[in-house]
Amino acid sequence: CLVVTADAVAAAGWRRGLEPWGLRPYAVSRLDAALGLLDQCRFDALLLDGDADGGRATAPTLSPPSLLGALPALRARTAAPILVVWNEDDDARQIDALAVGAAATVVKPASPGRVGATLRRLVELA
Repeated sequence: CLVVTADAVAAAGWRRGLEPWGLRPYAVSRLDAALGLLDQCRFDALLLDGDADGGRATAPTLSPPSLLGALPALRARTAAPILVVWNEDDDARQIDALAVGAAATVVKPASPGRVGATLRRLVELA
C-alpha cells in the first residue's frame, strides 16, 4: 500500500494502523515521488492523506486542489484503488475526488482501523 502524506507523524501512524489489516504501507511525502514509484512498482492500494498536518498548522499539506489535481495522473499509472482521507466534508469536493479517480473517500477524523478496513475491502474488490 502506497501512502502519500506530507506529515511524517501521520506516515508513522498510518504504518502502525494499516499493518494489522494485512497491508504493508510504504510512505512518501510528495506526489511526484508517488508518481515515480508507480512507474517502477506495483501497489495493491494507495492512500492519499490530504490536509495532514499532525495538529501543526505549519506542516506542509496536500491541499484539496493539489490532491484533486493529482488523482488523474495517479489513476493513469495504476489500476489499484485509491482512498482519499481528508478533512474535506463537502459533498461536491468528495464527488469531484470520485469523478477523477478515487475509489472512495473518508472524512477525518477517522481511525486507522476504519481506514484499514476500507482499504482492505477496496483491495478485495479490485
